[in-house]
Amino acid sequence: MVAFNSLLDEILPDLFGIRHELHAHPQLGYQETFASQLVQTTLSQWGISFRNGLAETGVVAWLEPDQCSSNMPAIGLRADLDALPIAEATGLPYASVYPGQMHACGHDGHTTVLLGVAWVLNRIRHKLPRPVKLIFQPAEEFGAGAQRMIEDGALSNHVGGRRVGAMFGLHGSPFMPLGWYASRHGALLAGCSDFAVTVRGTGGHAATPHTATDPLITAAHIVTALQTLVSRNTDPAHPALISVGTFHGGTASNVIPDRVEFTGTLRGASPETCEMLHRRLEDLTRSTAAAFGCTAEVEFSSSYPPVINDDKATAFAFEVAERLCGPERIHRMDAAWLASEDFAFYSRVVPSTFGFYGLIPSDKEKHPMLHTPQFDFTDGAIETGVRLMCEYALHADRVI
Repeated sequence: MVAFNSLLDEILPDLFGIRHELHAHPQLGYQETFASQLVQTTLSQWGISFRNGLAETGVVAWLEPDQCSSNMPAIGLRADLDALPIAEATGLPYASVYPGQMHACGHDGHTTVLLGVAWVLNRIRHKLPRPVKLIFQPAEEFGAGAQRMIEDGALSNHVGGRRVGAMFGLHGSPFMPLGWYASRHGALLAGCSDFAVTVRGTGGHAATPHTATDPLITAAHIVTALQTLVSRNTDPAHPALISVGTFHGGTASNVIPDRVEFTGTLRGASPETCEMLHRRLEDLTRSTAAAFGCTAEVEFSSSYPPVINDDKATAFAFEVAERLCGPERIHRMDAAWLASEDFAFYSRVVPSTFGFYGLIPSDKEKHPMLHTPQFDFTDGAIETGVRLMCEYALHADRVI
């Protein structure tokens, strides 16, 4: 432990600088050329093998212990690279240099943590019980980058010569203080689908509404009706939601338009709930439109399945967190959180677990929320993330 602590103390100042560089250069999904190149350059400087070009900007690195059998599976550790289309308002000296793009979900921190893990484990690779794959993945927010990484072989022996036997992921949380850890067995994060609805009617003059078939009134009724899907179609014990985020129609105050468009998201903590909401949303939208003499089209996109934590991997992750953070700093979540994560694609193909570590500094009572212009990852959380992931790798024989 003394050697580990000294290694971490040695690299932490460099990691802070890396994190600030990443924060200043955020890019959207599949465009993360700065982060991808920084990862590759850093790994090269440290003498760590990697392969680039997976899912366009993704990178997979690997570390081999001194001795292990040729067919031994690796433990997989994942970080995400992409940013969000949000204009930053932090006022930080390392704020985004790209207008309208920022790291508002902490992926700069996640990438930095995994680089820190790479550096530490490379220095003590003789202690590794099995190989490690470090997966730097693009397009978590939009574009299902995890699915693309799997399709390009990130978990197979075609990349790095080892298949992945179990996957671990972490995310910074603005809901907990530094040094805390949270997760749960089973469903952790919701499945998610974005939807777009187009309601078509017949336009006309606002002074003669009887000559038109008003899609605005129709769309408003549909939005209101959609709120009954969760309250009257799902088990209250199973988290779910439908939220409408945009509503567009018309060009003038005295004109009834001939079409209205609105978009939103639906989420559920189980595949069955998500499938039911898909079906009921389509049925309710079309039938409500027909009742008003209109038609409606529904399109779904960006579908992510729920994140389902494997029991054995999750029990192992809790043991590691209790040892590092202390049992008094462990939060065992009562229910799934209705955020979504494309880590779900990994959890569908290999035993996996996902968890959260706190971001609230000791001198603060709260932290800016994810996906807001004021958010910034807390540098002090890098140490927690590196320690947790290193411990996963150093004791991976207990879960694979």
